[in-house]
Amino acid sequence: MTILVLVACVSFYSLGVLGYATSKSTRWSYVDVVYYPLAAIAVGLLFAHNAAQRELFELGQLAEIHQAKLIEVSDKRPNTLFEAHDGLTSSSIGLLATIPEYGDVCEKIPTVSPRCSVAKKLAPPIRRLIDASRADTSTSKEIRLASTCRAAQALLLELRTSDAVSSLIGDVLLTHYQEALSKDFSPLAFESAREFTSSFLPQALQRVDWIKGAMNMKGEAVDFVLESNREEARYGEVILQSLLPCMVAPKKDLELLVQWTQVRESEQLELKRIEQSRQAIKEAPHTNPFATKLHLLLWPYVLVAALSLKFGKGVAAVRK
Repeated sequence: MTILVLVACVSFYSLGVLGYATSKSTRWSYVDVVYYPLAAIAVGLLFAHNAAQRELFELGQLAEIHQAKLIEVSDKRPNTLFEAHDGLTSSSIGLLATIPEYGDVCEKIPTVSPRCSVAKKLAPPIRRLIDASRADTSTSKEIRLASTCRAAQALLLELRTSDAVSSLIGDVLLTHYQEALSKDFSPLAFESAREFTSSFLPQALQRVDWIKGAMNMKGEAVDFVLESNREEARYGEVILQSLLPCMVAPKKDLELLVQWTQVRESEQLELKRIEQSRQAIKEAPHTNPFATKLHLLLWPYVLVAALSLKFGKGVAAVRK
């Protein structure tokens, strides 16, 4: 710093004296041609040296904005007593997973039993529901529950229209689930919902028995089909039991919580991205030390030279 001040004093004094002594020289009219490029070079060197610091400062300001938004959003949680429970959703999905797991066992055993046949057909659509429920374990429990319930509705619609189960059972299964949703069970009425779903199996088996009586046919093929229908009904009971969390979740409250959570997680994700950017700048490999030192030391001297020239021109102009 001392050297810079000394150089500046000498430069201004020298060019001031030169301007005073040669005030009538026409060469001073060309000073601006040199002054402006030198000033631009000095400013460029200054900004090149401070680019990383400026970017860190801008990211810091952006982080403060998103942090304030996150606090504001967090304080505006929907006023609802409902709260999703990961343990309940996970245990229900675990119950549902027993069907494709049994289907995998059947794949390894040469058997044509109705139970295995139905399990193998149910395995692919049920796995899609499980995958949807477990797609993103890093998100909130409300969003995971909502994803599970949407996938459950899609599963039952698929079972009704595909050949995974007969329409005889698929229709009853979908109707029973939709009726359970229409009852608007409260989160505390879990046992009531369970009791309602337990009425599905007798109803479905009754339809199978009615079909058996109406067909008035016998034989191994007929017995296999009817027993397959019964297995479909039993698996249907497992499916309904596994969807109990969806039956007792208040739809409006869950939707509000999902919307609020998505906004909050969006702000959290943005803060995380900003912090990663700041860390990347801090850990970025530095440029050549010599070039950095040159940028740091050169720009003030270039600026002093430009200003000294302008000062000399000013003195010459006054002297005239």
